[in-house]
Amino acid sequence: MLKVYIADDEEIVRQGLKKIINWDELGFEICGEANNGLQAYNDIRQLNPDLVLLDIRMPKLEGLDLASQLREEGYHGRIIILSGYSEFRYAQEAIKCDVDSYLTKPIDEDELLKVVKDIRQALQKKRLHTEHLSYYQEKAKYRILEEMIKDDRTSLASIEYSLGELNLKADLYQVIILEANLDDIDCYAQFCDDLKIPLQSHYIERLKMSPYDVILLKGEFVIGRFLAFKSRQTGDRVHDYFVASGHAVTGLNDIYYSYHEALAVYERRFFFSKDRSFAGREDLPDLDKLTEMMNAEASREVGQKIYDQIKIHQIKEAGYIIDQLGQRLHQSKNSTESIKSILTGMYLYLVQEFKKNYASQDLKFLSNTEIIQRIHHYQFLEDILEFIEDETERMIGAISNASSENIVDDIMDYIKYHYDEDIKLKTLAPKFGYNSSYLGKIFAKKMGIGFNDYLHKTRTDNAKNLLLDQRYKVYEVSQMVGYKNVDYFHLKFKHFCGCTPNEFRIQNHIDVDER
Repeated sequence: MLKVYIADDEEIVRQGLKKIINWDELGFEICGEANNGLQAYNDIRQLNPDLVLLDIRMPKLEGLDLASQLREEGYHGRIIILSGYSEFRYAQEAIKCDVDSYLTKPIDEDELLKVVKDIRQALQKKRLHTEHLSYYQEKAKYRILEEMIKDDRTSLASIEYSLGELNLKADLYQVIILEANLDDIDCYAQFCDDLKIPLQSHYIERLKMSPYDVILLKGEFVIGRFLAFKSRQTGDRVHDYFVASGHAVTGLNDIYYSYHEALAVYERRFFFSKDRSFAGREDLPDLDKLTEMMNAEASREVGQKIYDQIKIHQIKEAGYIIDQLGQRLHQSKNSTESIKSILTGMYLYLVQEFKKNYASQDLKFLSNTEIIQRIHHYQFLEDILEFIEDETERMIGAISNASSENIVDDIMDYIKYHYDEDIKLKTLAPKFGYNSSYLGKIFAKKMGIGFNDYLHKTRTDNAKNLLLDQRYKVYEVSQMVGYKNVDYFHLKFKHFCGCTPNEFRIQNHIDVDER
């Protein structure tokens, strides 16, 4: 069935037009009606009827203006203008709008019937012709579009004579890549609606290439609409689709460059905010500045820094390190998949270290397989970094109590894992939000021993275990527990253990090495 749409501001006229001829018998179904031009405009763009009956005078948008706007946007349906005016100038304006007939009210039944029959015959003839050629034309057009983006110039030259017939000739072209943000979303239909153009507009071509659509905008009109629509968008609105655009070009062969620029933008989507809806060539990084190629070793170093902050319960500092990691990855040459693999390895390292050092916390984690699947499922870098940061906070929350009453326990815990480093109270205190003098008093009051003495005792206690292993020389043990000067190690060991390292070995029946 063919579709007919009726627009007139008078209810009695609309009802009369429905009954004046037998639409069903003529092969038409009435798909909608409106009492004002604006509603008619929106309905016609959505319903795309084969025939429209428009009153010349309607509120909000008059019939001739409506017809002109529809034609400008590529509407190819038939239009009959209905008017209470017989002046020649109205008929002239109607002709300019490419209407099929101009009928004056009151409508003559025979005249309307003849016009509708002629239109039906023309529509049926066109439909038969279209159906006959549609398959071959669409197949040819699809292949030509593929060749355009593949830069197959020889093929383009050989079929250039038919580009006009296939509606592929224009003064300006722009390629965009369109991808839905959600499943079961017809993003192409929504995109056309946002640009206020019909789905079947001759201004636009669609090439389906999973997981996205390649859209070819043809002509200054639709490219101007796209740019105007894009410029009106703010960060407040999140669309159901993402658009990656190449630059506008004037030649058919240059469509290749527009497409591959859009593709380069699309492939950077992993680095954009997940709320971003539009990106173009201006968002591509300067390739000369992408100098770093991050590897597993570099990511492990970052992981160690993050884990150091976990051990001393520094959520803010850990977050800062993760943010800096994100900035490094934005400027790296790594592919999306390699970044996912690197971050997966780094997170698995954090989990492994946490389980090894804080087994008593019994904090639940996903299995290694689940972690790998989860991180590789994320579509955006910010999602992966947010996941790692959340997990970092969860680990810190499991082992930390930020109250001043337990700050000494936090310090002791830090010394437990860092006693072999160059630890000083004045550099350690700011990490916990205290000045060194006050923290020293808190520590001494609770432990009955000063910070430095506690550190030396921890070092010498660990040295005892190492001295029982005959593989290590005394000077090696000294370095392993944090003393660069072996004489100083001897002094502190005797002070806290009551004997020298060699005397300790003799007491435990270990061969003595005087060094």
